[in-house]
Amino acid sequence: MRNETLKNVITAAVILVVAGLAVYYWSAAPAGQAPVAGGTVPAVATGTISESGTVAGQNYTVTAYYPKLSGVSAADAWNAYAATLVQSQVSDFKTAVSQNDVSLLPPSMKSLANTFNIIYSMDGVSAGYASAIFNSETYLIGMAHPAHLMTPLNVDLRTGAIIQLADLFAPGADYAQKLSDLTTASLLSQIQSGAYGSTPDFLSQTGGASADPSNFQVFGLSPQGLVIHFQDYQVGPGAAGPAQVVIPYSGLKDIAAPGGFLEQ
Repeated sequence: MRNETLKNVITAAVILVVAGLAVYYWSAAPAGQAPVAGGTVPAVATGTISESGTVAGQNYTVTAYYPKLSGVSAADAWNAYAATLVQSQVSDFKTAVSQNDVSLLPPSMKSLANTFNIIYSMDGVSAGYASAIFNSETYLIGMAHPAHLMTPLNVDLRTGAIIQLADLFAPGADYAQKLSDLTTASLLSQIQSGAYGSTPDFLSQTGGASADPSNFQVFGLSPQGLVIHFQDYQVGPGAAGPAQVVIPYSGLKDIAAPGGFLEQ
């Protein structure tokens, strides 16, 4: 129950963080315009936040790695998004530590450290866009095992605007149903090959790939296609870890926003 509650709280916080970034840094130029031919591809370096201390009498450590861009005009916007996202999650972690009731735990456990770690992976980076997934791991003293969460960051490097999933599709397109059909077919194929330790019944019971836009918000753009990431427990047992599906851009052209990033 503790783990499930924490995941729900962190998931809600991530949604608010990404929405807040979009509102705070939104550019007047629309995201989702046609990718530029040529242009400068930004360099990617790694920023680090590392700290330890005490909150409400409990020890904690934080280690976070995040991507920093340089060499393009939108680098400052990207770097601000990334730093704000990480700092917000670190703040949420410290709040969770302060609210963690360890009064019933044995003294030997109370001296342990609460830990929060972030690593990242780049789905893609080009002259037109940059896409990263932030993978966080939270452990609070007393938890049976750490909680994991993925948070996306997709930015139009020509405008500095955050790319929302809906920006990629034509107005009125039923993109949630299309993504559900394509990801479900891919996941079933992967499951039948032994991936994720899941079963077709498990996938249907979770509803994690059903035609609900919220199921596909952890996404990225890559040279190979649109990448949909699924959180732990979303489409398979937690022990199997996260799943992902890469949808070739050719499979989305019928609902793609005219001149948008899916028209590659």
